[in-house]
Amino acid sequence: MKSLSVALLSTVVNLVLTILKLVLGFLLGSVALIAEGAHSGLDIFSSFITYLGIKTAQKPADTKHPYGYYKAEALASLIVVLLLTVSAVWILYEGINSLLGKGEAQFSAWALVLMGFSAVINEIMARIKFHFGEKEENLAITADAEHSRADVLASIAVFVGLFLIKFY
Repeated sequence: MKSLSVALLSTVVNLVLTILKLVLGFLLGSVALIAEGAHSGLDIFSSFITYLGIKTAQKPADTKHPYGYYKAEALASLIVVLLLTVSAVWILYEGINSLLGKGEAQFSAWALVLMGFSAVINEIMARIKFHFGEKEENLAITADAEHSRADVLASIAVFVGLFLIKFY
């Protein structure tokens, strides 16, 4: 498996996780799951940008680009880092709104299972991306690995919040 395949796999995995979170979030009326689903939608974009950056960087040099397209990978890395920053701000904003909101939260075992599953899958993807990012010295896939690791932390936070609903 190469970085390009890893980026494509990541895009597909993020698509599946997004659909699961949004569907379950709407079925259960869980704002936390819907917010996580929206956040995972951003992850699809991030992984796809990584894929495009790596694919473009592999193109051979031509008359218009005599040194090749290698900078596309660095540009993809920059975009992923910017998306990671946006994600962090978004999660912080949603967390503050949830704390200050008056809505009543509902416990759901399905939501717990999904967030636990999401954390495990994202951690597996992060490790795969870190492995190939280091092996192939690929900055874009390494940046996307950092994004996946941040998603693990976000999923754990939502998991803990959903778990605590049961007791508080």
